[in-house]
Formats: sequence, C-alpha cells, structure tokens
Amino acid sequence: MTKKEIIEQADVGAVAAAIGVPTKIRGGKTQIICPGHQKHTGHPDGNFGSCMLYGHGYYCFTSQTYTDVITMVQEQSELNGQKMSTTEAINFICQVNGFSYTPEKKTGPTFPFTAEELKLIGYKKADVKKEETKYSFLPEDVNGKMMRTIQYEQNIKTNTTSLYQYFLSDPEQCLNMIENRIKNEISKTQKVIKKVEENPIFLIENGFPKDADAVSFYETIKMHLIKLQEFDKHIFFEKRKRGTGHAINC
Repeated sequence: MTKKEIIEQADVGAVAAAIGVPTKIRGGKTQIICPGHQKHTGHPDGNFGSCMLYGHGYYCFTSQTYTDVITMVQEQSELNGQKMSTTEAINFICQVNGFSYTPEKKTGPTFPFTAEELKLIGYKKADVKKEETKYSFLPEDVNGKMMRTIQYEQNIKTNTTSLYQYFLSDPEQCLNMIENRIKNEISKTQKVIKKVEENPIFLIENGFPKDADAVSFYETIKMHLIKLQEFDKHIFFEKRKRGTGHAINC
C-alpha cells in the first residue's frame, strides 16, 4: 500500500488507542486529548471536548487544525517521549491495521554528474558549513595574471541543489551552461600551465606561498586539467545521448 492509501484506509480509532491517545466516546463521536495542542496553541490540552477523531485523522476546534493519522502518531509518540519519523509512524500504523507499506519510488530524472565532477567547476554541496582556506591557481584578471584568493566554502553561492533544480526545469540549457564553465576552466588552467612552463618561478611571482611546494602544486594543476578534460568528454556524450546541440554562452 502507498502512503496515501494507508492514510485513507487506516482505522484511526485503533491507531489512537494503540499509540496511547486518551479517548472518550460522547454522542457517538470519539473525543481525544489533542496530541498537537502544544504545537498549535502553546499549551497542552487538558480536557476532552476540544478535539475529536475525524476523517483520516483528527480535528482540533481550538486551533481549527486538521491532522492526518500519520502526523497524529508522530505527535503522540513525541508526547510519549520518543518521536517517530514519518516512516516509523507509517510502519506503526501498518502493524496496527495489518497493512503492508510500499514506499513510492522517486520518478524524477537522474542527475548525470557526480559531486566530484561538479567541484571541478566550483559547485559545492548546499549543506557545506566548514570554513576552508583555498588558493586559486586560475588567472582571473584580463591579463591572465595568476591571483591568489582566499575563499570560504560556506560563502560560495553556487551549489548542487540549485543546479539540480535548474536541470529539472531545463536540461538542455543546464548542460550548455555546465559545458561552458568546463571549457572556461580548461582554458584558464591551460594558460597557467603554459606560464609555468615558460617561467618556472611564475607561481611565486604571482602570489603562490613561498614556503609551499611549487612542484607538487604544478602537478596538481596538471591533474586538475586532466579531470576537467574527462568531465568535458562526459558532458559531450551526455549531450549527444540527449540529442542536444553545441554549447551556447550563458
């Protein structure tokens, strides 16, 4: 059964009794002590009469709030001292009613790129909060001069969550944008490599820390270029698979 079917077919009275919701029958209606009263009104429900089982959950007249059976189980379990997750609440309801829960499968398109690939062009996970000092080895100004910059991951605006949303809304434009960013990064990295090969002390002259291992850093730049080129191939085949055209400037 799906989540929706469980809500619609569950015996709410049996679930309320099983989870420990206080109940009282009056006039053919099942009144309860509202398990969500604290959340909705700021104080616990102390008397019968303001809330009753209704439909596929309960209705609180004080807060004028309808709550489904799954949320009711979560609220009461929290009052009992251990709040259940949505999945735990669904499984509890199934156990009471003899149901079998079948989680719905996500049907959205699969994002074709890995987090490691996206990091190559500046995309970070949305939930990154750790501050980390970084040195940029890519020339940023019009003259191609390498600049050392300090960035903090928590301040980077681009993130994989917003990129995925863009991909869902317009896959072709999203792929074009990513491809352009890759090619720009490749071009910048190639310029740095050429500068270093022409002038071995280029890194130090342009702000690279004197106490750092310039040779190791140069090897890192070359490896970065290789990874970017592999990413470029990936997006090329991804676009060809989807039948999209060449990249456009975004």
